[in-house]
Amino acid sequence: MLVKKCKVKVIALGDGTASSETSAWLGKLMGAKYFHPLEVSYTVVSERGASVYSCSPEAKAEFPELDPNLVSAVSIARRLQEPLAELVKVDPKHLGV
Repeated sequence: MLVKKCKVKVIALGDGTASSETSAWLGKLMGAKYFHPLEVSYTVVSERGASVYSCSPEAKAEFPELDPNLVSAVSIARRLQEPLAELVKVDPKHLGV
């Protein structure tokens, strides 16, 4: 399992489609100690603008080999690490501001 292999501690879950269902599923896995011995948690982060960024020239320059869907996933994960550093890459009109 990738979570155990990579020793994941936190999962960044986007707040988009199926977020509630995925959150419930992760909660059940954690409750059943599925990731034992790891203490894995998750947090929900905003997906706003991630898909727009993933198709931008900046994203293509940063990740020339990655599919835009994977770039979007990276952007969502980075929002957990450095929210402002990631959000400044997205035009404010795509953030709902």
